[in-house]
Amino acid sequence: MSNKKSQRYEQQKQEIRNKLNGRPYTIGLDMGVGSIGLAVVALEVSKGVLAPTDVVFTTSRIFTPSAGAAERRQKRGQRNAIRHKANRMRYL
Repeated sequence: MSNKKSQRYEQQKQEIRNKLNGRPYTIGLDMGVGSIGLAVVALEVSKGVLAPTDVVFTTSRIFTPSAGAAERRQKRGQRNAIRHKANRMRYL
């Protein structure tokens, strides 16, 4: 990783810590075929339950999916359909 990127990530890390200010938080990930999304959400105890209060940080990275991704997804769907049908027949 270049020094410029490293400095940017350190800067973002510090900004997130400052916004959280010691509050509990959770991280959400969304991993798709051609992208990855990330969100950091601050939490607060409300009526004995942790509830989200504000979104502290979000980002996403978009990339080119692998060439065989669509074919693998189709074959996985076929396998699941066969398995689901077999399970339905077994329970009838």
